[in-house]
Amino acid sequence: MNPSTSGWIKKYFAEQDKYAIFQATTPTELAHEIRAIGFSFGKINSRALPEIYTTFNYTQEELAKICFLQLLEKIYFFQYPTHTTDEFVGCLLDFYQLFVPHKTNFFTSLFEDKHTYARLEHLFAIKWKESFFSQSKSNNIVLNLLVLSIYFLTFETHLAGKIHPNLYHVYIEDLIQEILNHTQHQTADLHLVDGSNDFATEEIMEVQSSYLESSLLLDIVMCSSWNNETKSLHLPDFSVAPFERLSFSPEQIEDSSSCFMLFVQQNDYNYHYLKSTNLFNNMINNSTNYVEFLVGRNKGRILKELQKNKQLMQLLMDSTHRSLDSQEKKLIKKQTLEVIKTIPSLAIFMLPGGTILLPIILKFIPSLLPSSFNENLDED
Repeated sequence: MNPSTSGWIKKYFAEQDKYAIFQATTPTELAHEIRAIGFSFGKINSRALPEIYTTFNYTQEELAKICFLQLLEKIYFFQYPTHTTDEFVGCLLDFYQLFVPHKTNFFTSLFEDKHTYARLEHLFAIKWKESFFSQSKSNNIVLNLLVLSIYFLTFETHLAGKIHPNLYHVYIEDLIQEILNHTQHQTADLHLVDGSNDFATEEIMEVQSSYLESSLLLDIVMCSSWNNETKSLHLPDFSVAPFERLSFSPEQIEDSSSCFMLFVQQNDYNYHYLKSTNLFNNMINNSTNYVEFLVGRNKGRILKELQKNKQLMQLLMDSTHRSLDSQEKKLIKKQTLEVIKTIPSLAIFMLPGGTILLPIILKFIPSLLPSSFNENLDED
């Protein structure tokens, strides 16, 4: 089974028992297995996988694809144990369409005359080949695993049916950004993005976090708290924002930290969550060219949509010469997402993990606005 060639998903389902990585029967067991293979720590340990994975020299990217598919599968069958594989694949394809409901080139080519396995394979290819992160960059896999974690947590929430996945995935991305800002003291140019989790609505706050969500968020804290110079963890104060609302128990913290320390021991205590000291700087370096290309190619559509929203356009112009307050940043964020939804070529940014790149998109949009737009706004 080679995830870099066509037909690999069909082969996996045909020989599922041989290739099964996760044996968990509960979300708690699954969280421990995710840690045990290193997935939630940014590097998959092939030695912790079944023996069949030693017969082929898999790359980290290929292992990530296999793990991602199996995690989605596990989450689905926890919820629907009597369903079939075809029902799982159908549900997953429907899930994708929730984020891009209108007809776009993004989906029309995908759903024409293809078997469901081929459709799913194509969607997986989009996650990598049309990824935001260049495959030539050294820390691509860490960022991809972070995005994939967001994705299967959103799928879990979708299956539970308590929160709309569109609302949840923006919330969880926002929360992860907050965690990384706090633990890594980010300094990237995020002046248009508010530092508070403005998508933490009453609806979301009323729903208890799943064990998988809590576990993965805690593992992200561990990863970003590691100091590779002192070879030690420098954990944050869990009683302050954003950690206090996550309510990690002492037992959870101990379990995550001990698993993480075992992981770095297996890597000779030489572990870089990101080789850059700053997650968002790393993301910007890896993603800027691709995002700039997409924004530039869609300049006409973006300007057309912005003309319909003078409030957003005024705030974007204001951001070029003054600092915006918290409410203004929240407004820009929400209304920019609405603009992105209307442009087919930018639909990929609406998938789980995509809006984590919103700071980069916002960095370029003000430069698209001609001075005449600003003059017209002043006249109004």
